[in-house]
Amino acid sequence: MATAPPTDLDSLFHFADRGIRKLLERPKLLAAFLELIAPDLAPKLELGSLEYVERKTYDDLLHEREADLVVKVRWRDHPDAPPVIVWILLENQSRPVPHMPLRVLIYVARLLDRQLSLGVKPGELSPVLPMLLYTGEDPWPNPLDWNRVFPDTARALAPWFPQQRAWVFDLRHGDECVLLGAPHALGRVLAVMAKDHAPRAEVEAGLVAAFESLAAVAAVDPSEWRSLAWFLVCLVHHARMVDEARSITEGLVPRINDTLLRQELASMSETSAQTLMRQGREIGRQEGRQEGRQEGRQEGRQEALQEALLTVLAARFAPIPEPIAHRVRATRDPAVLEHWIAATSKAESLDAIPFGPAGA
Repeated sequence: MATAPPTDLDSLFHFADRGIRKLLERPKLLAAFLELIAPDLAPKLELGSLEYVERKTYDDLLHEREADLVVKVRWRDHPDAPPVIVWILLENQSRPVPHMPLRVLIYVARLLDRQLSLGVKPGELSPVLPMLLYTGEDPWPNPLDWNRVFPDTARALAPWFPQQRAWVFDLRHGDECVLLGAPHALGRVLAVMAKDHAPRAEVEAGLVAAFESLAAVAAVDPSEWRSLAWFLVCLVHHARMVDEARSITEGLVPRINDTLLRQELASMSETSAQTLMRQGREIGRQEGRQEGRQEGRQEGRQEALQEALLTVLAARFAPIPEPIAHRVRATRDPAVLEHWIAATSKAESLDAIPFGPAGA
């Protein structure tokens, strides 16, 4: 009998906000991530000393950043020195955020100020290292460019702008060789995410390669294999319609050599598809209401509207062409999605639905 798959419905229904964070809450995967995103710095850190920190320990504002992680890690050659505070920002906006430099500066300052309020003396503060993983569709060449914050008339003052740096990894537009050449299977898993909207054959090839690399993980830590496998299953469902996602994940099952792991992947595929079909739209609406007074209100409403629109389209015009499904997934404006839902309910054909450019 196969072990029950992870019951992490947060990752299934809210993959964009919580999928990667769930992975990085495992110390081994976080260490592999740090080695991937900061290969020059990681050897100087004692990654075995990683300590997760509750965001509210430092600041209520940080506590509201639900997708982010804050960890402490010691220096390898200076174990008695103040540890480094690593703040990992997980940005999944479809487009770059112009005020990101200001956001980073404010949060770093708050993390430092909190230490002072706890009695840590200047000269003994833990340095704060921001790391940004950006997974949006549009390239983000310079996320900490202060020239994007101020008007052009202020360019003459650029030498006096704040100089806050961050480690930045643009997942979808970076060097794919970095991911594919990573020593840990996490690299190939993230490589699949970088191309989750590619043609199906390309996605399937990436998934096959990822699961082949996961074989070494399963031999050492089966629970880590389950976390990475569940991440990939959720990723496919996030990027594809339920029926297509189920077909893709079921196609992977025969390629798993280990009988127990093969059964587990089959169970994950079946559970995720059935759960989404039964509960997806309702949970999306509930999350939208629960987050209505929080930062995630529009995200929850957007996801519910996307699922509702895809359901109506599938009911009336199945199969849905992939370009249209992708456009729906990429559209973030609730008003546009509501307009398309109304149009779909009356249209006689797909051509009669005014699908314009995907909105932000």
